[in-house]
Amino acid sequence: PLQVATTGMAEEEPWFRVLPSKVPTRFLFVANAGPRVGDDLAAVALVFAPFGAVVSVEVPTPLKAHCLVTMEVEAAAARAREVLHGKACAALGGRMLWVQFSQEPECGAGSGSAGSDNDARDSDRDREKKGEGKQEDLWCPAVRDSASLGVPGATLVTNFVTREEEEEMLAGTDGDPRWQRLAKRRVLHYGYAFDYGTRHARAATTPLPHYVDGLLARAAALVGCVGAERAETCDQLTVNEYAAGVGLAPHIDTHSAFGPTLLSVSLAGHAVMEFRLLGALQPSACGAVHADQTGRGGEASSTSAEAAGKDGDDGGPDSNRVRSDSDVGGKPVGGRRAPAPIRRASILLPPRSLLVLTGEARYRWQHYIPHRKRDAVAGEDECVFREPRRVSFTFRETREGACACAWPDGCDSRDGAAQVLKERARP
Repeated sequence: PLQVATTGMAEEEPWFRVLPSKVPTRFLFVANAGPRVGDDLAAVALVFAPFGAVVSVEVPTPLKAHCLVTMEVEAAAARAREVLHGKACAALGGRMLWVQFSQEPECGAGSGSAGSDNDARDSDRDREKKGEGKQEDLWCPAVRDSASLGVPGATLVTNFVTREEEEEMLAGTDGDPRWQRLAKRRVLHYGYAFDYGTRHARAATTPLPHYVDGLLARAAALVGCVGAERAETCDQLTVNEYAAGVGLAPHIDTHSAFGPTLLSVSLAGHAVMEFRLLGALQPSACGAVHADQTGRGGEASSTSAEAAGKDGDDGGPDSNRVRSDSDVGGKPVGGRRAPAPIRRASILLPPRSLLVLTGEARYRWQHYIPHRKRDAVAGEDECVFREPRRVSFTFRETREGACACAWPDGCDSRDGAAQVLKERARP
């Protein structure tokens, strides 16, 4: 699902800056839509999908009712603006949309990609003077091994690739001209291209790099790593490049689109991945549903995550309580109320490590990379500062047909949050 979380930053501080454009572009600023008025970003994406491929839907400022829709090509954006601007949108509650061309977004102070580490330290000192506490106090401290994580089906393998392999993999992707720029990161697909509008990967693209067979065979041979035995069935690779401070929104990869195991290799820099277990969908007094957990894909709609604006330092002083806009904000949208996170757990992903997700970790728990430049580690006094760049290689097995997993609340093939949102967004 595409969720928007408040952070220790000022509520109106932009995650990235959006400037109007006098000429047509593939970027559309859409006012009167977004999580602030109860719209899951997956639902927004479905409104724009009929006009062409949707690259992403993101939120420039956390507590304002607007979002940035990035189309794959300028012509698609122009068609969407012509049809949707100034018109009531039935799929988004009948609200009138204001759609304007935007320049390519620039990272703002809230995005973590602008401003120095000294700025972050000064910000912490300012908070302490105001009695608000340090920003780190709101984070979920990370552990360094999967045994301490407590998320069933998540296994971290350190030093999975060598430094030489890391250099080869990075050199290969750095030289690929097909990089696609999203608002805060670059992305590259192999095998099959991931469609952020449908949250599926069906369009064949450049074949997997030559080194993939060896890596996946090595993963499949890992002893005691549940789920890794399916590594050699992976036929899709997504490469994401993140600058320091940039993260990924909470999501579950689409159930019906991908197989039971996800494998992610971290290169060049570390990151902290946080997992969130959501409560069950609850009946709402206003007879609506708020899907906190998936967009169109069920599984977590990689969509939600991919399209989200910023997942920032999601509040909550401990692993059982999260203070975030996504937990309580937004209007219910269908017959049940949005589930709130009931557990949080974080793990540090060092460079050259492999993270394997299967079972509950793959189908039930949301995962995301918090937007920040430093991370707190459990039992350690000093924060770990992120490197200038991190590149993740995520391997997935594409599939067709309905999902029959044991976790229907997060499943797009069942009457879970994702399915409700999909039907709600249908024209």
